[in-house]
Amino acid sequence: MMIHDHKWKQIQIRYGRNLRVVYIWDSEKITIKGLDIFGATKNSTIEPAGIRIMESNYCIVEDCRIGWDSEHKNYYGIEITSSSGCIIQNNIVKYNYRGLYDYMNYQVFFNSSQTNNIIKENDFSYSSNWGCYLHYSEYDIIYNNTFNNCTSGGVYTVLFMIVTHL
Repeated sequence: MMIHDHKWKQIQIRYGRNLRVVYIWDSEKITIKGLDIFGATKNSTIEPAGIRIMESNYCIVEDCRIGWDSEHKNYYGIEITSSSGCIIQNNIVKYNYRGLYDYMNYQVFFNSSQTNNIIKENDFSYSSNWGCYLHYSEYDIIYNNTFNNCTSGGVYTVLFMIVTHL
């Protein structure tokens, strides 16, 4: 397990028997690697994302399990808002309501100021909604991800965006 922030600004980890989540905001160059994340549900007392990255740039999330079966899951696996240059790679993000929620600044996720994020080589299977939900994301690159048995589909994009899905 590793969490490293270039400036060690705003990182919050909540850990318990049925809850493991990471929230990052107003930071740069954070790497999250090798964590097991679960328990962020819509009915929990916290926001419903396993990993939330807000107003932070050049963050990396890799080699994590962010929901992996029907008992170890989150409402949103990964949530990113107002952040650019992030890399989400080689993660298992299964059994969540949405695997990745890339959204406008109303709540959390990527808004129109968020650009150039890379989402590659992740497994977003068994999402009970969309594997990846992108709203106002620009110039994101999505490739070599798995979206098996996602109820609504693999990737959903809203409004004008330039998203490359390879």
